[in-house]
Amino acid sequence: AVLDAHADPARGPEEHTEAAQLQRAVHEVLGTMGAQDLDTLLGLIVERKSGQDFYAYVQEHIFAPAGMSHTGYPIRGGDATSARSYNPVMDAGVVAIGRHDLITLGARGSSAGGASATVGDVLAFDSALRRGLLVSPETLGQMRAMQSRSDSPSYGYGYGFIVEGDHYGHGGSAPGTQFEFQRFEDQDISYVVASNFNTIAGPEIASLLNRVIGGE
Repeated sequence: AVLDAHADPARGPEEHTEAAQLQRAVHEVLGTMGAQDLDTLLGLIVERKSGQDFYAYVQEHIFAPAGMSHTGYPIRGGDATSARSYNPVMDAGVVAIGRHDLITLGARGSSAGGASATVGDVLAFDSALRRGLLVSPETLGQMRAMQSRSDSPSYGYGYGFIVEGDHYGHGGSAPGTQFEFQRFEDQDISYVVASNFNTIAGPEIASLLNRVIGGE
């Protein structure tokens, strides 16, 4: 077999099986992929395992059970309900107040990102997770627990969430988009910051909320 051609003599016989070699090959490939590449791959896995189109699957198994009636992957340019995306215009290194550029994005989002949602729907997703409508309580516990620490002992990654001290969540930005979600379990507080204008304002607001809720 082709896989056996590169077998490592230092490995035991059980590590020379085709399955073990294939697993190592997959790990090597995944290690060279970026986060969005991995998300795209996961979307393809969902389609292969479910036999459904990715968009239909998330609508049936996530958006609908969670009550996310204003969330989806619309064809951009033909959806009058979605906010337009803007980027700031810079002037001498600072944001020029009142000036912005309209962003043209791809035709449709994918498993790598680009869904359209409201703040209320993101909070509905959070509630559905915690009520056991989407995953079991045990699975949610693993998702929000520290699975891989960064250089900071209080900051790292769960499954799908970033864990930081007493809260967990996720956020990010793209041209014309900013989003931050955080959940403080002990205080029973969840918040969402969303914007169709890509500046530092979103992360700054989120950072301030984290300090206020955390009692700093």
